[in-house]
Amino acid sequence: VEMSERGGGGGGLGNAWICLNLSFVHRKFKLRLPPCVEGVVAPCAPALALCDPAVLANEHRVQMQAMIVRIMKSKHKVCHNALFLKVRQEMAGQTAFVPTNADFKKNLDVLMEKEYIERDPCSEGPPAYIYIA
Repeated sequence: VEMSERGGGGGGLGNAWICLNLSFVHRKFKLRLPPCVEGVVAPCAPALALCDPAVLANEHRVQMQAMIVRIMKSKHKVCHNALFLKVRQEMAGQTAFVPTNADFKKNLDVLMEKEYIERDPCSEGPPAYIYIA
């Protein structure tokens, strides 16, 4: 914005005019916003320019798998319900995303295919999982 005075008037604002420079471009033209998750903004999440559902779903999937592996490393053997509750509690604390049981089961299956965990063949009753080192 450029400001100057017309004529040699007595310094009043009545003679001033403003010119807007439309070709000006600031080097930080992007606005960084945290990702949207079901209408809630996560305070610690990395900034994303867009709230793309596919990107968020992939991010949540990776976060959940990392959380499951972290818990399994510390416990070595956990039953299904205890693992689900622990993952749900920690995910809700770190992000605004709260996983469903279906999401949890899908990620468990993926980790079993990657051979990070396996079902405990000796467990009776509810299924238990063992971390494979």
